[in-house]
Amino acid sequence: MRRPKVAGPLADDSRVPPEVRAAFWQNPGGSCSTVLPGPAGNQWDKGEDMIQQETRLKVADNTGAKELLCIRVLGGSKRRYAYLGDTIVCTVKDAIPGGNVKKGEVVKAVVVRTVKSHRRPDGSYIKFDENAAVLLKGDGEPRGTRIFGPIARELRDKKFMRIVSLAPEVI
Repeated sequence: MRRPKVAGPLADDSRVPPEVRAAFWQNPGGSCSTVLPGPAGNQWDKGEDMIQQETRLKVADNTGAKELLCIRVLGGSKRRYAYLGDTIVCTVKDAIPGGNVKKGEVVKAVVVRTVKSHRRPDGSYIKFDENAAVLLKGDGEPRGTRIFGPIARELRDKKFMRIVSLAPEVI
């Protein structure tokens, strides 16, 4: 397993909140990168790692789907990109045999991890090693009973409390 990428020496930097520092050391093989305060990269590379139509995502639950293809970002006819906590419409591109969902099925999902860095109100940035989503029922509850990997704290603000409670780690 790979260690998360961290900009700067995490252990010696006083700008990193203690809970982030603790989460980093408790989960060395996780898929989270905590980026210290500063610019979020090159401002001209805006679309290369955002979630949009035709983006493939991993599935972070136990519904049986393994890979999704984004069909639509919900939230308006002109909306192009999805970020942490946004709902998208996807099709299942790969699934395990005997799972709850089948290949080709159209489902709704919420984005729980993105490669694109996300700015938090305290000025820090968070990004993950992969784009991942959790499948949703019609009422917005998760279809699976387990969530794999860390999820971002921003899902709590977007009222996905059931996903937050099922997740092994909230960063």
